[in-house]
Amino acid sequence: MNVLVLATKFHAIEDYERYMSKGDLPKTNVTYMIEFHGQEKPNQMPDNWIPVSDFANSSAVTIAMAEIKNRGPFAAVISYDEVSLLTAAKIRDAYGVSGLREQEALKFRDKVVMKEVLGAKKIRVPKVFSIEQLRTGHYHLPLVGKPRSLAGSEGVRIFTDAASLDAVLLTSYEQNVELHSELDPNDLQFEEYIDGSIFHIDGIVCEGKLVYASTSAYIGTCLDYLTGEPLASQMLPSGRHADEWSTYAQTIVEAMEIPNGVFHLEAFQSAAGERIFLEIGLRPGGGLVVPSLQKVRGIDLQLIHLQAQLQMPFIVETIDNGLAGFILLPKNSGLGEDSIRKSSHFDCKRVEVMTSFVGESKHLQLKKHPQNSCEFLFTSQHWDDISLSLCRLLAAIRLERSSLCPLKKLG
Repeated sequence: MNVLVLATKFHAIEDYERYMSKGDLPKTNVTYMIEFHGQEKPNQMPDNWIPVSDFANSSAVTIAMAEIKNRGPFAAVISYDEVSLLTAAKIRDAYGVSGLREQEALKFRDKVVMKEVLGAKKIRVPKVFSIEQLRTGHYHLPLVGKPRSLAGSEGVRIFTDAASLDAVLLTSYEQNVELHSELDPNDLQFEEYIDGSIFHIDGIVCEGKLVYASTSAYIGTCLDYLTGEPLASQMLPSGRHADEWSTYAQTIVEAMEIPNGVFHLEAFQSAAGERIFLEIGLRPGGGLVVPSLQKVRGIDLQLIHLQAQLQMPFIVETIDNGLAGFILLPKNSGLGEDSIRKSSHFDCKRVEVMTSFVGESKHLQLKKHPQNSCEFLFTSQHWDDISLSLCRLLAAIRLERSSLCPLKKLG
């Protein structure tokens, strides 16, 4: 049995090999197609590696696909992460491998198509403005411009004045308007700015049904994180608020026809309580979502993500080890490691704190993101204690609590 795995990070290979050695995945002949965009390419590579400079580069992908033909046939083509989703679907189409097809995958990568699908099902999404509407002044500020395919707020801009918007319309869009077939990063969409809290729902789907969901509230935003501010997240406790988000997630599952496996959904909630879709990915959540749920629920979202694409049966059995929250501090925060270490020691006996600094990976095999100087994972049986601990640490690294701790007591 031959399997092809597409990924953008080297650690995906380590993960897959570890799962096979433990018996979580079948031992097969695995070929890895690895994107080296922004990473140093090793001088020597194993025979079962196929390098690709950029999954968004159609020429590079075409060359790699020609080499794949000599290594198959493949029983499965696996997309390890969001960036490789569309390329994996193209390979399945080209070589007749079962699984998600390109036309189906597009709605999970192209944010415009994504919102068109949900809008047609009467689900509230941010209003998207066409280029013609922008050029004729039929829009209102502030406005958000974002690439149609990138994730984690990469490339996102908020426009508060017409002059800056006009400058972008005359450069990025007109230079790349014909490049949407490759989902070029500069192929922007423009949508209304939504003022509200942002939540993420990390779930598991089986036969069209939501079989597990964990909802968390962001503290800070992914956009601010890119400018050096910390990004935090806290799980919601069981109760009405979490149940309402699970019901909302099931609505999205049905509207998007999400296949078996995992998803990471993000949505706004306005001050009036309205839920507004932000985006969704067919992948486990980033940051410390995966180790958090391993710790407090005994669920490995990454493993289920892979098992589902191998069409393996997966069993969702949970434990209750309390709740979790985490903080990611980017390297460009300007804060030194010594001061962070001192700040992270505070007395809260009912909260367990795990840390991962540069060059360290002591807890839960945390694979610290290269953009982070340190990561903190908090677990406790008490939601209030985690909330207080998160806010104390955010305050201790000289960031204003009022702007980074918007969580209110949940009913």
